[in-house]
Amino acid sequence: MLRRHALSALLATPSLWSQDIATVHPETVAETTLKFFSPAELAVLEKLAAQIIPSVGGRAGAVEAGAPRFLDFLLSKSLPKDQQAYRAGLAKPGNLSLLEKPWTYAEPADPQERFLKRLKDDLFRATANSREWAAGRRGAGVVSYFKAAE
Repeated sequence: MLRRHALSALLATPSLWSQDIATVHPETVAETTLKFFSPAELAVLEKLAAQIIPSVGGRAGAVEAGAPRFLDFLLSKSLPKDQQAYRAGLAKPGNLSLLEKPWTYAEPADPQERFLKRLKDDLFRATANSREWAAGRRGAGVVSYFKAAE
């Protein structure tokens, strides 16, 4: 079939071009129910997030940016080994001073330190790619969050 025949057939079908196709924005479908974490686990995660990436100088921190809720959604779709790592890590989060050790390429042997480093990375990615983080940016330039056209 020629391309022009296919296009003319589509244009001639009134049911296709007469439908009103609504644009769905992520904010309109956001859910407040937890998908992976228990309320107690989310409370621990929010406490850790506020300490690891606090709001500073008008820029949103991890909690204000919604990073813990995003991780709840992300982990609900993740592999079981990742889910188990978060469950175990939030059960015994350890001391945040473990994050003060010098960075190396080697993965930490201590499971608590390994979890905290992973949590820090995940929180930073979720926070830095949020609308709230981009809104706190000063000056002109490219931001990492792009708002959908309205």
